[in-house]
Amino acid sequence: MTFSNPSGVRHLPATERNTLESTWSTLERVALDAIPDAIVIVDTENRIVRINRALARNLEAQPEEFRGVPCSRLIHGEDSPPPACPYGRLLIDGQEHAAELTIPRMGGRCLVTASPINGPEGGLSGSILVIRSAGTADETVPGSASDGPSGLGLLAGGIAHDFNNLLTTIQGNAELARMDLPADSPVCENIDEIDDSTTRAAEICRLMLDYAGKGTLEMEALNLSAAIEAMREGLEAGVGSNIAFDYQLADDLPRINADQVQLVRLLQSLVTNAREAIDGNAGVVTVRTGVLECGASCRADVRYGHELTEGRCVYLEVSDTGCGMDRITLDSLCDPYFSTKFAGRGLSLSAALGIIRGHGGALRVWSEQGQGSIFLVLFPFIREEENRAADTGADPDEWRGCGTVLIVDDERPVRTVGRRMLERMGFDVLLATNGREGVDVFRENAHRITCVLLDLTMPEMDGEAAFREMRQVRDDVPVVLASGYSEEEVLGRFRGEGLSGFLHKPYRFKLLRSTIRSILED
Repeated sequence: MTFSNPSGVRHLPATERNTLESTWSTLERVALDAIPDAIVIVDTENRIVRINRALARNLEAQPEEFRGVPCSRLIHGEDSPPPACPYGRLLIDGQEHAAELTIPRMGGRCLVTASPINGPEGGLSGSILVIRSAGTADETVPGSASDGPSGLGLLAGGIAHDFNNLLTTIQGNAELARMDLPADSPVCENIDEIDDSTTRAAEICRLMLDYAGKGTLEMEALNLSAAIEAMREGLEAGVGSNIAFDYQLADDLPRINADQVQLVRLLQSLVTNAREAIDGNAGVVTVRTGVLECGASCRADVRYGHELTEGRCVYLEVSDTGCGMDRITLDSLCDPYFSTKFAGRGLSLSAALGIIRGHGGALRVWSEQGQGSIFLVLFPFIREEENRAADTGADPDEWRGCGTVLIVDDERPVRTVGRRMLERMGFDVLLATNGREGVDVFRENAHRITCVLLDLTMPEMDGEAAFREMRQVRDDVPVVLASGYSEEEVLGRFRGEGLSGFLHKPYRFKLLRSTIRSILED
C-alpha cells in the first residue's frame, strides 16, 4: 500500500519504521493503556502497531489481535483511508489533523485526531490516532471519556493503577534480593535505594488516586514527634535563609492512628502557609507537638471540624511570625478556591482540612494582622490497651505456612514475584493469567487450594466475576483481593459476599505474610 506524497513529506525507511513499536518504553505503554480514550498507533504503511486497552475492550478483543491489520479496515472497513480521514491527510503533509467521522463499530459519530510521530532524524515514522465519542454529554461510548476534571481524574486513576502493578514487581523483587544477601553486602545499599524510590513512587500513585477520587487512608499507629523528625529535611528543602525552624517535639507521645503519607501532606501544607505568610522577611516557623486536654470549651473553640470527642488528645501546632490574617481571610480560609497567593502553591487548606477530618481530628486557628498565625491540629490518640495490642501483635519472621495458594493476575511480573514470596513462606503456588483461567484452575484443584490471591482488573473475566464462580465451586476457601485501587472502593463491590481480605498494590513481603497468616489462623 503506498500513498501519494505531493508535499515531499519525508517518510522513514521501512527498517526504521519497523522499529516504531520499540520506541515505546514500558512506562509509555502503561500510560497508553491507562488512557480512557481509544488510541491506535499506526506506521506510514497503514499498518496498526498497537491499540490500547480501551479500544480493545470496546472491540471485545485483545490488543495483539490487530497488530499488522490495516488501520483503515479497523476504523472504516476499507483497505485505504477515505479522503476525510485525518490519518490519510497526515500522510500527505505530515501535519496534525482532526475530523468528525461516523464509525459504526465505535458507536456512531466520533472525533478522530491524527498526530505525527517523528523518528530521531525528524522523518515521519507513524501516527497516533485518538478516537473520542462526539455524542452528547449523556451519551457514553466504551473507550471514550469526557474532558475536564472527571476525565483527568479517570486518567490519573488508570495510570496509578497500572503503575502500582509495576511497583509491586520492582519492590517485591528488591525485597527478595535483600533477603538473600548478607547484611554487610555492599549491594544492600543499592537495593535499599531502589526500595526507597519505589516507596516514593507508590506515594505519588496514591496522590493520583486521591485526585481521581479513588484514594483511601492507610492507617497505622504512629508517634507524631517521630514522624515529624523523619520529615524535617523535606520540610526545610527550598526554604530561604531568612526563615528559621524551631522544633519543639514532645517525647513519649501516645501514638495516633494515622496515614503517614497524608500526614506529610498536611504538615507540608501548614508549613507552606506559614512560610508564605512571612513573605521574604526574616521570621520563624515553629513546629510543636504535645498532649492537651480537650474539654467542652476547647471543642467549642474548634474552628474547622467537630469530629473530635472530649478527652486528652495529641496536638500538632504550626505557628509563624508572618503577616497574620484579617477576619475575612480567617472566615474564608478553608474554602476550596480561596487563596491570597497565585494558583498552584501546594495543597489548599480545604484539602488539609479533609485530611484532618479523615483522621477524626479538628483544627483551631488563631491569627491577627501583624501578629502571625497559629494552626493547632488535634488528633485522638490510641488508648493504652490498643497500644499494647499493637506492640504484641507483630508478625514473627519465622512463621511459615503450608498448603497451596492460587495467584490470579494478568501481569506476568506480578505473578512471578507473588509466587516467589509465597514459596519463601512455605506454600505451593498455582498461577492463572486471567479470571477465566483462574476459575478453571480453581475448579481442577479445589480440593487442595488453601487460599486465593485474586487481581481485580483482568481481561476475559475480572476478579469480581471470577470470585463469584469460585464461590460456586467451594465457598470455604479464603480469597484475598489485590488491587491498585482503594480498599474502600473495591470492598464496596464485595460487601456481604465473604471476601477474606484486601492487599493494596504495591504490597510488601511482610504485609502479604501477615495477611495470609491472619486469615489462615482465624
